[in-house]
Amino acid sequence: MNFRNTIAAASSAVMAVSASHGATIIYFDNFNDQQNVNSGGPYTQTLSTTIPTIRNGVLGGSSSATWQAGVESNGWGQRDYADSNVATPTSSNFLPFTPDITQIYTVQMTVDTTPLVGADPGGTSSWFTVGFTSSQHNWNGVDGSTINTADLVRFYSNAVTTITYTVSGVDLAAAGVQYVGWITDNPGVVNLNPFNQQVRIDNFSLTAVPEPGSALLGSFGALALLRRRR
Repeated sequence: MNFRNTIAAASSAVMAVSASHGATIIYFDNFNDQQNVNSGGPYTQTLSTTIPTIRNGVLGGSSSATWQAGVESNGWGQRDYADSNVATPTSSNFLPFTPDITQIYTVQMTVDTTPLVGADPGGTSSWFTVGFTSSQHNWNGVDGSTINTADLVRFYSNAVTTITYTVSGVDLAAAGVQYVGWITDNPGVVNLNPFNQQVRIDNFSLTAVPEPGSALLGSFGALALLRRRR
């Protein structure tokens, strides 16, 4: 096989491996635990300072990450509300994150608004979504290019919805991203009463796969080295 054919074969192999290779889990949280932080009443934990189920110190994650609540309003979000293995946030919440330009990132979570039975607390068609931000903030138009504004889960949707949002590390780095999490446009409206107005969030995750170009460059470099040795 000549060198040109070797390059072509290597390219095909890299693309096949990239397609089949599993993503790296950076963060995952199913909120199925009680961590004895400000516990009491029928709720179990405040979300702030609690530890995600998985926190991986690779590809921009932190092995010491905890949930941040710098913009919570009118009370705090709860972890493992009523022993039901979900988070019930009042506002936007975040995990620290520094993007790697060689990666493509996907953030995902499930939002359950059925406890509201179609009600619209605040009366403004408000919502939760996922995204990446340069600072901790509720929706204010900042970081709009790295927040999933296409798949807003409205308080009144009366559904269980999984949101998935994928962005390249190049774009995230260019936007100065420092956090990943969920965002709302109307903080301090839902989940203030432990018995009603509960929007439930579950199975939050951040994963990464290599940019195809990064994998190809690595393969080409290895092949070039082999060629020089021949």
